[in-house]
Amino acid sequence: MVDPSITAGVYGNTEGDRLSFRQILVALRRNRWLAITVGLIPVLLAALYSWKAPRVYDSTATVRIDNRESGGSLLKGIVPLPSYGSGKVLTEMEVLRSRLLAESVARTLNLVVDVIEPAGRRGVIQIISVPGRPPTGVLTLTRAAGARYGATATNTKFGERAPASVTVGEPFFYGGASLAVARASRALPERIVIRFRSPRDAAKSIKSGLAVTRPNREAEIVRVAYRSTDPMLAAAVPNLLLDEFVRYKSESNRSEASSTVKFLRGQVDTYVGQLKKAEAALGNYRQQQQVVSLGDEAAVQVKRMAELQAERDQLVAEQRSLSAILSKPTPRGESRARDIAAFPSFITNRGMQDILASLLEVEAERNTLLVRRNPENADVVALTARIDDLNGQLTQMARGYLSGISSKITALDANVATFGRQIETIPAKEIAFARLAREQKLLDEITTLLRTRLKEAEIEEAVEPGDVQVIDRALIPERPSSPKIPLNILLGLFAGAALGLFAGVARDLLNTRVRSKEDAQSSTGGLPVLASIPHFGTNGFGLAAMRQSDSKERRQITPGAGLITLAESRSPSSEAYRALRTNITFASADAGNRVIVFTSALPGDGKSTSASNLALTLAQQGVRTLLIDADLRKGSLHRLFGIRREPGLTQLLVGTSTLTEALQLVPTGEPGIPLTVLTSGPYPPNPTELLGSERMRKLVAELRQQFDMIVFDSPPLALVTDAAILGSLADTTIVVARAGSTEKKALQDAASQLYQLGIHVSGTILNDFNPLPARYGYGYAYGQPGKVTG
Repeated sequence: MVDPSITAGVYGNTEGDRLSFRQILVALRRNRWLAITVGLIPVLLAALYSWKAPRVYDSTATVRIDNRESGGSLLKGIVPLPSYGSGKVLTEMEVLRSRLLAESVARTLNLVVDVIEPAGRRGVIQIISVPGRPPTGVLTLTRAAGARYGATATNTKFGERAPASVTVGEPFFYGGASLAVARASRALPERIVIRFRSPRDAAKSIKSGLAVTRPNREAEIVRVAYRSTDPMLAAAVPNLLLDEFVRYKSESNRSEASSTVKFLRGQVDTYVGQLKKAEAALGNYRQQQQVVSLGDEAAVQVKRMAELQAERDQLVAEQRSLSAILSKPTPRGESRARDIAAFPSFITNRGMQDILASLLEVEAERNTLLVRRNPENADVVALTARIDDLNGQLTQMARGYLSGISSKITALDANVATFGRQIETIPAKEIAFARLAREQKLLDEITTLLRTRLKEAEIEEAVEPGDVQVIDRALIPERPSSPKIPLNILLGLFAGAALGLFAGVARDLLNTRVRSKEDAQSSTGGLPVLASIPHFGTNGFGLAAMRQSDSKERRQITPGAGLITLAESRSPSSEAYRALRTNITFASADAGNRVIVFTSALPGDGKSTSASNLALTLAQQGVRTLLIDADLRKGSLHRLFGIRREPGLTQLLVGTSTLTEALQLVPTGEPGIPLTVLTSGPYPPNPTELLGSERMRKLVAELRQQFDMIVFDSPPLALVTDAAILGSLADTTIVVARAGSTEKKALQDAASQLYQLGIHVSGTILNDFNPLPARYGYGYAYGQPGKVTG
């Protein structure tokens, strides 16, 4: 016999560490009702959520945003516009998410008035007008008689008062707002709940249901979706948001273009005046001096001298003009940057114009921010610092250019003095004429260029932004997008199946009771299972127990219950006891197992029933069998067989009765073949001492001479050691366990206790065994399932 105290897996899986598919099926079969109940919970919750959840509608609009400058590149020649690059789409997406546009949409749709009940029926209230400062609180309209409603206001902040009553279709006033209950084709709701909120809260509500996404990173398409319980609102918000976005873009572009147009117009007016003066001066000089032609020889010298003098005069004029600009005081908050950039020599200077373009862009951005923020704002301060830096750059470049002009004038003076000595003979009027002609030509070219750029800027100011185009407008959804009832039910089924499987297997794994042959073998260190007694009931049946007295008189005794081998001799349980008898008979033929002790780990495991039914089957086979109730604490065989308890084993051991008086005969169902039963007798105060006495040893030896088989019914091992004492007197011991009731640990302790005392144990009997959950069968189509007792 293997020591059960060192066996592994008493509480775990008895067929290995891994849970097999068959074990899972068995566990689910055992706990099928628990698994079904737990599995139905997610399904019911999913169905309840799908039924109770508000219906939510989605609607989507799409817009195309090009990564190019709006209006093309009309002004690129004079004022280069900034290029956004690939980040422009992301920037415009943030604009679509901005609070500015959300508040504009909220104002347009009057979302400061929110219809909470009935959900999804915003049209039940007609919004006539809402003041700039909307009312506060919650207005509840309750249906009264006819087409009238009673009104109550709660959670107000400014003391708004509800109207006395509201008539359907007629305007009513609340906190400055004018509303009306609309005449609907459907039945009027019994209750209408209206919540008033601030524009900021309304904008937050829009932003919470808004989704601005870019479905494809390679495409310049932006999707604007909105979710709401009102299908009309679900479509209105994306469409109006895109309209506001296009308007915002158009106003921003016009603002930039207007600034450019204003600047160019001022420059055109200035240079047109200068050109007129130059043309008049040239005409007057030609008329006064009567300049027609010069000789070929003098022409070259005069032309060269005139060019040098004109260049010097131009540089001197530029020096004076630029010095005047740089020394001119500027009012606070203004800069001389535009005057510097408008200087004729700087019109075609690419560096100057780039800085000017950046300056115009930053100033426009700061002006836009100042509409919503104060000058102390961190972003405004940063832009102001950038403007000052750009002004400083223009001033520095102008001073550098002025220094260069002084150097050129000095060099030209030297050249003119040298060349003048060579051409003293050239008339001065020719030099003056060439200078005036050159000045007039230069002013004409500059004026023409500025007029061209001005026209382009005016076109830019008039056109709509070409970089934004609405592709698809949002449509009113026909069905809600949430809740998704089929998907919720399907997820509930999956979750229920998983939870049911987990609950069934977990309950089976956490169960520490003996349920199968494998559990019994593992708990007892590998002892064989001699029999598995199927589940059967406590069917009552009359059993006329007989006792043969000295006078040979017969009398009827009270009937018992649980003797299945007598009640239903052809049931699966009776067959199992006959199989147990066969196993014990063959084993006793070799080992001489004539005295057998039946015990169990715990009370109620069915040891008395098993011992009684085995004794009956042995007697039915013609074996002289004695059944002894050795449980001197709580003997039950006298009740089971319906016979008297006294005299019994106790009287024999104390010497107050004889063996002939104590033995009782009970019928076995076979004619002329009775079973001999020795009951416990009265319960003594010292049962352990009596069972371990010398008189007990002599009694067992005497009974061996009279009977072929002696079956002891002893107390459970977990309570007392009586069974161990009897096991030392017997040939073998059989431990009885009840499937689904006996703890594995208790069965292990019982088997370990017998092992430690050196008592021979033949095996175990598994009572109350239900073969269906364990997928065992006996092949019988008859037999009444029930419950083992004893």
